[in-house]
Amino acid sequence: MEKVYSESMSDVLLSSEIDLNDFINKLECDENLIKSPYFDLIIFIVREGLIDENYTDYLTYFYENNLNIEDKEFLRGIYDRRPKEWTYSLTNFDRITTELSVEELIRFKVLNLDLSIFYIENMDKYDSEVTAIFNVIRNSESSVYILDIYERFKEEKKLLNFFGILESKWNLVLKDLISLNLEKRLKIEEFIYIAIFYFSDSSVKDNDSTIKIKDFIEQSSDFEEYLKVSDIPSEDYLKRLSKLNIKFMEINATKIQTKKIVELNMFHLSENNLKNAFMVYELDINKRFYSDNISLLLSEEILKVNIYENQLNEYINLYLSLSNELLRETPEIIVELMNNPSLSSENSSGVIDRLELPKKINEINSVKDLSQRKMLFDSGNILVSEENIIEYFLLSENQVNDSLVDKINTNNIELNFQTIKGRYAEEILSSLYDNLVIKNSIDTHKYISILKSFELVYKDGFNKEGIQIEKIKELILAGIIEVTMPNIVAIMKKYEEVVYAFVKRDMNTFIDVFGQEDCYNQSVLIKLIANENLTEKEKKGLIDTSKENISILNSSYPKDIKAYIVQHKFKESDLPELISSYANVNTKLQQAIYDRALENINIIIENEYVVDKALLVRLLLDEQTENKKLLFAVNVEMMTFNELLVFIKKLDFPIEFINVLKGKRPKFEVNKINKLILDTYLDRNYINRIHEEDGEYRVYGKRIL
Repeated sequence: MEKVYSESMSDVLLSSEIDLNDFINKLECDENLIKSPYFDLIIFIVREGLIDENYTDYLTYFYENNLNIEDKEFLRGIYDRRPKEWTYSLTNFDRITTELSVEELIRFKVLNLDLSIFYIENMDKYDSEVTAIFNVIRNSESSVYILDIYERFKEEKKLLNFFGILESKWNLVLKDLISLNLEKRLKIEEFIYIAIFYFSDSSVKDNDSTIKIKDFIEQSSDFEEYLKVSDIPSEDYLKRLSKLNIKFMEINATKIQTKKIVELNMFHLSENNLKNAFMVYELDINKRFYSDNISLLLSEEILKVNIYENQLNEYINLYLSLSNELLRETPEIIVELMNNPSLSSENSSGVIDRLELPKKINEINSVKDLSQRKMLFDSGNILVSEENIIEYFLLSENQVNDSLVDKINTNNIELNFQTIKGRYAEEILSSLYDNLVIKNSIDTHKYISILKSFELVYKDGFNKEGIQIEKIKELILAGIIEVTMPNIVAIMKKYEEVVYAFVKRDMNTFIDVFGQEDCYNQSVLIKLIANENLTEKEKKGLIDTSKENISILNSSYPKDIKAYIVQHKFKESDLPELISSYANVNTKLQQAIYDRALENINIIIENEYVVDKALLVRLLLDEQTENKKLLFAVNVEMMTFNELLVFIKKLDFPIEFINVLKGKRPKFEVNKINKLILDTYLDRNYINRIHEEDGEYRVYGKRIL
C-alpha cells in the first residue's frame, strides 16, 4: 500500500505487482461505483492517465453547479493560505459562497474583487458576508482594493448603491483611507470627492473625520476632473462640500463652477483665488487690483459679504501682501474700514502706512478710534482744515507737533479759524494760538495768515522766547503783537533788533508810547535811527523824540539824517570833527554844520578848533558871523598870500598889515589878533622881525608887494 500512496493512480494501475481486485477492495470504493457499467471505463481512463487523483476538480464538466477548476484553485489557495491575486476571475459564485463561511472570510482574509462585488450586489442575501468583507478590507490597510471595487461600480454606473452599502458597513472609510499611506493619491482624491456627495452628513461630519476630510480635499488637485467621471452636477456637489466648510487652496474650475465656489465662500484667500473671483465678476485684476482692491471688491455684494464682512482681517492681510504699491481707496471706504470693529489694530496700521488717498477724508471725527485719527492725519490722508487741526491738536495733548506743522506747510487751502469760532471753547483756541506762535518751522506767510485769522492779539507784554526774528517782525507788522508799552518793553529785552517793526506798524503810537519814561531807551533809539528798514520820515520822527542830543560821529546814518540830527539834536562834542570835515560832506550836512558853527563861533574861537578852509571862508564872508577878525587870526595859517590880503581888506584890518608887506616898519597894537597874524607873517618870511617897544609891536617889513 506504501506504493499506492506514494505513486500516482495511473502508475499503480499499470504496475504488474498490483492485483486490481485486491486494490479496489482495499480502497473501499463505493458499491454503486463498482457496479456501475462505467466502472471499467473509469479504470481505463485512470490507468491511461486521462484523469488522476485530482479527478474531483473535473466533476464540474460532468455535473451542473459543480466548481470548475479555477474556482477550486481559488478555494484551495484560501485553505492553503496561498491566496490568489484579488483580480483572480471566478465563475460559480453560488457554489463558492456555499463553500465559504463568514468566519472563514474573516479568518482567511478573503479578498477577491469578483467575489466582493457579488456579495455587495447581493447584500440582501449576504449581509453578514458584506460586513465581513469590509472588515477584511479595512484591516488590510490597503487603499487599492477598495478603489478597485469603486472602479467596477463606477464602470457599471452603480455608485449610488455602492456608496450606500459602503456607508452602512464602513462609515469611517473616508477617515481611514486618508490616514493610510496612500498608494494612489489621485484615485483616493477622486474616491473621497465622490463619496462625500453620496454619504450622509452623519458619516462625514464626525468631528475627527471632518477635519481630516476637509484638510484632504482642500489640498487636492483638481476637483473639476473628478466630477467629470461622475454624473453629479457640479452645483449640487459644491453645495454638498460647502456643508463641510470646505475651502479650496486653489480654485481650478470652470467659470460657472468658480462663481458657485465664490458664492458659497469655498476658497482660501490667496492672490490667485482672489483674481479668479474678480474675473468671474469681470473686475479689474491689473492696476486697480493692487491699489484699490477694496473698492473693487465692495462693488460686488457677494464678495462684500463673503470676504469683506466674514473674512476681513484675512482679506486685509492678503491685500497688504499683494504688492508694495500705495493704496488709493476712496475716503468713504477707508472711514468705513477703520470704523469696522472687526479690523485688527495691526491691519489698521498696515493700511494707513500704505495709504495715499487721492481725495482726503473730510472730517477727522468721522473715524472713531483716536489712534487711527492721529495716524491718518500724520500720513496726510485727512484734509487740513480748521476743525481737523483743532481735533488733531487735542489728540496731541495740546501740542503743535512736527507732523501738524508739516501738514500746515504743505496745505494749499487758506485757513481761517474765525469761521469756527463758537464751536470750541476760547481756552482751546487760545491754547492752539499760543502753540502756533512759537513754531518757527511754519512757513512765515502761512504762519501770519493763520494767526491773523484767530483775531487774537498780544497787548500785555509778549513773553514768548526763542521765536525767529523774522516771525517776531511779522507778528508786529501784522498787529498780532500790538504797539503797547508792555509789548515794546518786552520786545526790547528779548528781540531788540525788531523793535523797528513797531515804528513800521504805527509810528505815531510808537513815538507816543516810547517817549514815556517807563519805556524810553536812548540806546534803542540810536539803533532805530540807524536801522536800514526805516524810512527817512520815520527816522526823523524818532530823532524828534530823542531826549538827548545825538552824535553823528562814526555813525552809519544816511547823510540827510545826519544833517537832520545836526540841525535838531546836535551834540556839541561833535563840533570840532564836523567843522574840520566840512568840505567832505554833502550840501545838506554842510549847511547844518555851518548853522551850528555860526551858533558856536565863540566856542570854536575860544578852543581854537581847526575849521575847514571852505567853512572858514564862508563864515568870514557871512555878515552874521561874530568875532570875524579873531576867527581869521586863529585860522590865518591856512590862508594863502592872496587870501590873506583879501580878508585883511574885507575885515577892515589896519592898513599897516598891507604896508608892512611893502617894506615899511609900522607899529601895531599889542593884542592876540595882531600877534597871531604877525607871527604868521614872520613864519612865512613876509617880514624880518617883530619887536615890542613902548606897549606896541614894531614890525620890520619886507618889500613883497
